[in-house]
Amino acid sequence: MENPTDWPAQVSAALDAAFEDLQGERLEACEAHINLAFDLIDDAGALEHPMFASVLCMAGDLAMTIGETRSAGAMYQRAATVLRPYGKPAAIHLAKALCGLAASDVERGRVPEAREGFTEALAALDASDEEAARAGREVIAQALASLPPE
Repeated sequence: MENPTDWPAQVSAALDAAFEDLQGERLEACEAHINLAFDLIDDAGALEHPMFASVLCMAGDLAMTIGETRSAGAMYQRAATVLRPYGKPAAIHLAKALCGLAASDVERGRVPEAREGFTEALAALDASDEEAARAGREVIAQALASLPPE
């Protein structure tokens, strides 16, 4: 039996594999790795942990890839809910969840909601002084500028 205290490393490995699978368009393998990560999170009782939000975002990414935008939106929304209480340390991850939610809104023709999501993602990144936040701000600003008028 694997060490139950090592669940974060196991979840991280499953997410890395899921990401590689998604990039390689191996969607069934991606789904299997996501399900493994969900099982590890559930077994650890970590449904309010930031790692759970990471798994939700990966599941959202897979759902977007296969055109299940409503499901993707729900995953990103739940991830954002989990991450909000963590504040500045989770700012970049919160922005990723909010951008995923906004992208799902765009795909469903919900431009006002998408604008709100991208704006909230920018605000989340304002709380971060990490270098990645700077690049993220530029990408999100471009996404906002590309939205059709309401």
